[in-house]
Amino acid sequence: MTLISQIRPDNARKIAMKSGGATFYLYENAKGNPCVRYYKGKSTKAKCYSFRSVEFRENYVTNIIANITAAEEDKAKRRADRNKPHNLEKGLILYTSWGYDQTNVEYYEVIGVPSKCYVDLQRIAAPLARGEEGFMSGNSVPNPENKIGETFRRKVDMSGSRPSIRIDSVATAWIWDGKEKYSSWYA
Repeated sequence: MTLISQIRPDNARKIAMKSGGATFYLYENAKGNPCVRYYKGKSTKAKCYSFRSVEFRENYVTNIIANITAAEEDKAKRRADRNKPHNLEKGLILYTSWGYDQTNVEYYEVIGVPSKCYVDLQRIAAPLARGEEGFMSGNSVPNPENKIGETFRRKVDMSGSRPSIRIDSVATAWIWDGKEKYSSWYA
């Protein structure tokens, strides 16, 4: 496998961000115009621009560095928020509501709290509260006595306004508010 490295123009001044966010090469092209070639992160694909004056180039580079720094800070903040300790307790009931052409509702019970970021869950049955209320639809409520399947462990995401747990690629679980949830099965 051949590794392609970042190409440095002749007579270029190198500016590298400490975080590794980008590397800039400042130079003048054959016509004498100020130019910049920069690589974001570990990329080998350069972005090259020519400017009317050195001031325009310096402003451009300063803005790019500010944008990359702000994005890195935002990414670090989101990561820290996701990893905040959760407040979920054993016995708490969660629900998911998802689907295309129909609404699937599933309930889960917190079986254990192994750490500050993870919970052990078990799916529980969700019978209709009053039977079928509409055409192939109704409102379901959880039945914690009727367990379904095996327990499994998931990470709690605390980055939003309330805790959430990604069950699988289509379902995210939230704390159940005690109200019946609409579900349908006509698709």
